[in-house]
Formats: sequence, structure tokens, C-alpha cells
Amino acid sequence: MVESLKEAAMAREIVDVSERVGEVLRNMACKMVLGRNKDRRFDLKGYMSVSVAFILADYVPWLRLFDLQDQPIHPHDGHAHIIDKRSNKGIVFDMIIGSSETSSDVIEWAISELVRHPRVMENLQNELKNVVGINKMVEENDLAKLCYLDMVVKETLRLYPVVPLLAPHESMEAIVIEGYYMKKKSRVIINAWAIGRHPKVWSENAEVFYPERFMNDNVDFKGQDFQLIPFGSGRRSCPGMVMGLTIVKLVLAQLVYCFHWGLPYGIDPDELDMNEKSGLSMPRARHLLVIQWWQV
Repeated sequence: MVESLKEAAMAREIVDVSERVGEVLRNMACKMVLGRNKDRRFDLKGYMSVSVAFILADYVPWLRLFDLQDQPIHPHDGHAHIIDKRSNKGIVFDMIIGSSETSSDVIEWAISELVRHPRVMENLQNELKNVVGINKMVEENDLAKLCYLDMVVKETLRLYPVVPLLAPHESMEAIVIEGYYMKKKSRVIINAWAIGRHPKVWSENAEVFYPERFMNDNVDFKGQDFQLIPFGSGRRSCPGMVMGLTIVKLVLAQLVYCFHWGLPYGIDPDELDMNEKSGLSMPRARHLLVIQWWQV
């Protein structure tokens, strides 16, 4: 990817970051799971759009009584569940989609905010030069030393969580929370997007991209600090969190280290479309188009 982006930079071409990063992450996921690059015959984007389709019964449980598709399955519920070839395909697709699309979205949002905030990009580039050195590539061993990169990723995940609505939970007992009564077995859905932008938690500048808010703060996103839970918390938190964060940091660091990013001529940073598209994850509504300058 770096070489192809370098060629585009030399030719002063406009680059579709959403497409480039997405393709690289999908290939990485396929190599990890299948040991090979993505096969063009498999429409991963199409699969993703179908898998996140809105199912009303997921949010209004009593409607499942009228779901005719479940009726033929019920007689077999008492049988042991066997993992067959069909089940394996589903597991493999879940692993590929879960490890590629979500990471790609985070990187896109991070670059989107960096081109809107040149000061933050400059700070990150300076840290990369000091830690990595000159004429080198960022390696995984460097990530632990990149404190500002960690703050940039945290701030990106605060504003653009991997999954805006966390996996549904169910209340085990009747309980009153902040004056609201919840019956036993109530469906509970955590809005991570709203928590990350709440002014009572993050002060009045909650909507502003400001990585320095984490400079003297020990808040982490591993599920213990509930004001920042982009991966959920507890036993149902994202199992791929560590791997996903490593990929996001490594790819983002490499892109910012090798290139200086900007918007095409005539587009003001404040005019960049930052709207989200609905889905299981939260991608940009429109692809991110940028220009870049090779700086290594």
C-alpha cells in the first residue's frame, strides 16, 4: 500500500483512502484467517451490508412469535449442535469482517480528523520521527513508545466507536437506574456513541477532536472505565480488541510517518463531510478523498 500511495503522491493524484485502507485490511484479515489474499469472487462488502440489516425482532422481542422462519428449526432444538462445513463458513466470514471493516473505519476517521486538525497531525509526525527515526518503517515494537499516537487513537474511538450500539444485554433482576425502572429480562442496549460525546463526562468541548485530553488521564478503553467503552466491557467485550488496536495503530502510524495528508484543492477542512453511515460498525457516509505528500 505504501508504494502505491507513494506513486500517487508523486503524480499528485487524489486518493480514495476509504477504498485503499479497506482493501489492505481485508487482505490482511484473509491472510490471517485463510492464509491467502482476498478472492475477488467473494463480495465481502455485500456480505457486510446484509449482515447488518435491521431486524425488528432484535429490538422488539415479542415479534419473534410471528417469525415463520424459526418454526421449522424448533423440533431440532434438543439435538446437539454440530459444527459442520456451513457453520465453519459463517465463523470464517465473521472473523474476516470483524477484523477488517471495523479497523478500516477507525483508520478512516482518524485520518479524517488529522486532515481537519493540522496541529494534531504535526504533533504525531514529530513523535514518529523522534521515536522511529529517519528513513525507516514503523515496527510493532515502536508502538509502546508512541504515547501521542495512543492519545489520537483513544480520541478517535471516543468520537467514533467501533460499534456505536454495543451488543444487547439482558437485565438479570429488576432494578432502578437513575430513576428509571427496568423489569427483569429487559433488553439493554448501551449507546457508546452518546457516552463518548456526553458533556457531563468529557466537558463542554466533548464534540471537539482534542487528543491532549488524555495526556494526564489514565482512562483506558479495555472495559474498566465506563466513560470510554468502544469495545464493550466484561465477558461480552470484543475478543479481537488487542489485535484490532495493534493493526489500527501500526497502519495509522505508517501512513502518517510516510505521508503528509491534506484535502484536495478548494476544499476547506471545516467543509469536509463528517457524516456517518448506519450499520453494525460506523463507517463514513462518503469515501474520504485526499492528497498526500511523500516525506520519508
